[in-house]
Amino acid sequence: MALELAAMEHGKTIVLAGAAGSQTRLGRVIAAFKRSFYVADADGRIACAGGPDLGAGPLNILYAACPPIPAVGAAWQFALDTVPIWRPEPWPNLDAHACRRVAAAIPRERGLLAPAADDPFKAAAHAPLAALAHWRRGPVPPILEDLLGLGPGLTPAGDDALGGAALALRAVGRMEDADALRDFLRGRLATATNAISAAHLSAALDGAGAQALHRILADIVQGQTPDLSPLDAIGHSSGYDALAGIVAVLA
Repeated sequence: MALELAAMEHGKTIVLAGAAGSQTRLGRVIAAFKRSFYVADADGRIACAGGPDLGAGPLNILYAACPPIPAVGAAWQFALDTVPIWRPEPWPNLDAHACRRVAAAIPRERGLLAPAADDPFKAAAHAPLAALAHWRRGPVPPILEDLLGLGPGLTPAGDDALGGAALALRAVGRMEDADALRDFLRGRLATATNAISAAHLSAALDGAGAQALHRILADIVQGQTPDLSPLDAIGHSSGYDALAGIVAVLA
């Protein structure tokens, strides 16, 4: 079987969509899990496929029901003319005071938000996240590079935190800072982390993350206490690691 991955630019957000006149393209499975799998095409573009519980996102292609998970190395094909195009909703108006209050009250219990204890990755993330929290315009703090590739797993916790921070900067209108962070990190992705994590982080730097993150961030921006339970479905702790980056920017 084979795959079509065609990137469509929407502002600065890259989403997966069918390209006119080209509905299929050969690709291969590069990672497989219980409920989803990743496929890369010959140009290195990456998509994640699964059932509805995978949730919408800039890399995700959703089936009505998750197909049998193929083996790593297998070829796969998507009929992209049947794939819905997903775009993030525009960010709501910012209530700055309420946003800070809600962000500061987010429970510090999961992922990089939790106390470091004996976790060396959480300890290593502390100083970069503190620098992120204090950064306002000007050059990107060089220490943020230390978050790239930090932690185990398919998407290291440090990458997830940077992705959350990138989304939060755009959500509150700090576009110059968001662009500076994007320019600082993008050239480092290929050597600092793995290809799948780099694809997720690159999309976040352009303003597109998991739909669940967008909804949670939209609530915080408006000063509403968010339901954090959808984060449970984003990786082992990726959703909460991304939330750590959001809180660093907003609180």
